[in-house]
Parts: sequence; C-alpha cells; structure tokens
Amino acid sequence: MQIAFLSMLLVPIIAAAQEQAATDPEKPQTLELRRAEEQKTLEASLKGVPEMPSRKLEELFAFALHDGFIVVHPKLAEATDGMKRIDVPELPGITTLMMIGDPAGPADRAVGINLQNYRLDQPGVVYANLQVLLQPTHLQLALGVVGETETWDVSLLQQPPHEETPAELAQVVRMYVQVFDANEEQTQRLSLAAPTFSELRRKHPAETQKYLYPIMHALQAEHLFAVDERLGWRVLAEDLEPDKQLVRQVETILEQFDSDRFQEREAAAQELRKLGQPAAIALLKADRSDWSIERQSGVDAFLAEFTQGEQDDAAAMRDSPAFLLDCLYSDNADLRSAAAARLQKITDEPVEIDPDAPREQRFERIAQLYEKLVLQNTDDGGGMKVEATAKE
Repeated sequence: MQIAFLSMLLVPIIAAAQEQAATDPEKPQTLELRRAEEQKTLEASLKGVPEMPSRKLEELFAFALHDGFIVVHPKLAEATDGMKRIDVPELPGITTLMMIGDPAGPADRAVGINLQNYRLDQPGVVYANLQVLLQPTHLQLALGVVGETETWDVSLLQQPPHEETPAELAQVVRMYVQVFDANEEQTQRLSLAAPTFSELRRKHPAETQKYLYPIMHALQAEHLFAVDERLGWRVLAEDLEPDKQLVRQVETILEQFDSDRFQEREAAAQELRKLGQPAAIALLKADRSDWSIERQSGVDAFLAEFTQGEQDDAAAMRDSPAFLLDCLYSDNADLRSAAAARLQKITDEPVEIDPDAPREQRFERIAQLYEKLVLQNTDDGGGMKVEATAKE
C-alpha cells in the first residue's frame, strides 16, 4: 500500500522554490538565501493563523509502547478550533498544532493530533518538516528534509490490521523512505514492513536508526526503541547470576508443586507470577534432575510467558550490538547493566557507556554507539546527516 509522503504536506513551500528556480535557473542560491525564501513562504502561508499559549512537548502528548505498538496519548483535554501556531520549547522553529476532537464523544475530548514543525537552522539543511498525525484509524510520524545536496521523505505508518488478515501475517507497521539528489533523481527508495513497531526495529536496526531516530529524538521518544523487558531477560539470562536469597525463596515455592492439594499447587504458581522475571531467570538455571512431574509442569507453565520465540533467535540477539544497545533504553536498571556487560564482551574494543547515567545522557551515548557499532558496519551508512538534536 502506498501513502502520500510529506511532499503533499509541503506543496506550498516546494512550489515556491520551484517557481524561483524556473524564474532564474542560472542564479546560484546560497543556503541562507534559500532559507530566507522558505521562511518568507511559510510565514505567508500561516498569515492569520491564531496562536495558542506555549506548551512543552510533555503537555501535548505522551508516547508509550504497548505489545510492540506505538501508543500516543493526547494530553490536552480540549480540541482546538482549527490549526493554531504554538511555541514548543523542545521544537525550535515554527510549529502548528491541531487537536482533533471526537465527533461522537464529548466536545472537550481530543482524540487526534496534527502537529507540524518547520526548522530552518540545521547545518547543510534548507528546512526540515516534522509531522505527528494521529487519527483513530492510524498513526503517522513523518520527516521531510530538503538539504543542499539531498532531499529526504521519511514516513512511519501504523494502522490496525485488516479484519480478514491473520494477526501473525499482518504487516501493519510500515516505513517508507525516498531520497533524491540535487538533480531530483531518486537515489534511494525503501519500503519496510513488520507486524509491530518493535519487530520493525529488531529486523531493521540500521535503517530505523538512520531514518527514524531523528524523528524519535526530536519528539523525545527514543524510549520507543527499548527492547521488551521479557525478551531482553530471556536473551541475556545466560549472563546473569540469580540472587541467592531469591533462589532460596523460589526453592521453597517449588516444594508446593509436590503437594497433593490443587490449591497449594495453584498458590505456588501465583507466587512465581508475583516474583516475575527474576524468578524465571533463576528457574532457567535450576537443576531439574530430581524434580517431580508436577513440579516440572508447574514451572514450564510459568516459564512459557518468558521463553517465547526460537532459541536460535535468542542466540543471535545475544551477540547483536543493535539489540544490546536497544536494551540500554530500558527503564530496568538490571537489564541495562546486563546488556552493557554483554556489549563489552562481544566488541573488539572497550565500549564506554554507563547504564546508570541520566536518561538524556544515556540516550545520547546510545546514538553515538549505534553510529559506531551498527551504521558504520552497513552498506547504507552514507548520505546526508540529519541533525537530531531537539534542544539548542
């Protein structure tokens, strides 16, 4: 399925630039002049658009990850009356916002978002247009970048699967990329799809880092790249040594599985579920040689939630710098420490990263290591660099 790229969103600006080039095709334009023309065109297109009070990004919406899908929660309770200009400190440049109400619900409840941000201050870039479009049927995050030598159109689309499509076959998250050179010749066209956003990231770490990271960083949403905690623990279980006190607690619980009373066996299962992932790690390393059938069955049922997926995949992820770096986005400090330790083991040179560093500092270091350990080892490492910094 094809979608309209940001060129649709940028028609007024692009048209003005093409008109200028046609009027005087021989006259070279400096970056500053091109920016000034785009600024003028943009301001003219927004003439008369009302302004709303300044808001921080966190006051507009919040990003979360649920079962591998991106979820956006509008934070402004009220819908806006059409498009408004707004100052968002984290988004330098010109920003417009429209909060879309629910036609069938309360008038003061916003269920959709259309945010656009235009920047004209990045090195080597004439302008960049960032968009967040949330509707009840789909989510689109997009970035259009016009540089001195290249033009990018990047779009991430997430929509519900078709009712007749089996869930395991549904490719409901898609990333589209188009790159053009200075002569408007297409130099790259990319179309990737996956059942979830998390799987798209896992299958295509280099591509999503190169093209989606600038979007996520600008929106302060890098945490969406975090590996699911259960998967992270399953992959890194071999590198972890369970806490001795926890092991004793688990051993006591296991004795209940040998009871003749169903209620006690069920209580043991509930106790394991309360302990969660740490108990699963301890049990994955446990000696089963003298276990009863009831104990093995109870433990296997508990571990099923934490051991889904092929073990071959787990082995590959355990040695993947991209996977380990994405574990470092996790909110779980123990998982971050385990990933950092494993990363040190599989790389040829020391990797300096503090898994307990403040969030912003840690995210910045992850991006640097992605550049070094992932992007530089792929064939698609060149091209225009888009400045991802949201804050000045």
